[in-house]
Formats: sequence, C-alpha cells, structure tokens
Amino acid sequence: AEGEEKKIENGVCPPDTMLELQEAFDNHKEKKSISEFMKFCQKYLDGENGQLVDQKFLPRIVEGEVRVFMIGDKPIELIHKKPVAGGISATLASGAKYVKYSPDEAKFALLMSKFKADIPN
Repeated sequence: AEGEEKKIENGVCPPDTMLELQEAFDNHKEKKSISEFMKFCQKYLDGENGQLVDQKFLPRIVEGEVRVFMIGDKPIELIHKKPVAGGISATLASGAKYVKYSPDEAKFALLMSKFKADIPN
C-alpha cells in the first residue's frame, strides 16, 4: 500500500505492512497486512501437495494474452484474451473479452513466426 515501503528495513517487511491485492480471477481488490495475507495463503500450503506460486507481476497483462491452440504441431487458432479496463484477469468470469483469430492473422505474424520456430521437430 502507498507509503508502506518506508517500513522495510534490511529487505524485511514487518507483519503489519499493508498490501494492496487484486484477485486474478475476478479482479476484486482488497487490502491485507502481510500477516493476514500469509494466514490466508496457509490453506494453499497445507496437505501433501500444498503449494503457492510466486509469480512476478507483468504490467503488460492489461494488453491481454494470446493463446495458441494446436493440433499436434500445427497452430489452428489464436485467442486474444483482454481484461476489462482496470482489470488484470483474462478470464470470462471477470468480464474479459475473447477474440478469435486465424494463425495467419497479419497482426500476429511476428509472434507466430517466433512461435513456429520454437516448435520442436
């Protein structure tokens, strides 16, 4: 949260440091302390296969993401999934807009040339 970075000493944030969070599924926003957030995350760590993924936030997600659908090694369709304004989630449940394209769509020519070059033979 704004101003909270002043609490950091030697790379350590105290448990009462406030975080501004945005849910990646439905875009709702909330604030929690680090302590509250870690308690919330505990349910994902419990059990034999518990895990939590720490993924860097990519600010360009607001531009959307492109999925390439394939049959074998042949791209058959692209879907551009774009979050609603102010959102970070590209799920239909969050209101994201999905647009289908052909793999030979001109606007994705550079992307597809690089993608095809990476397909193992």
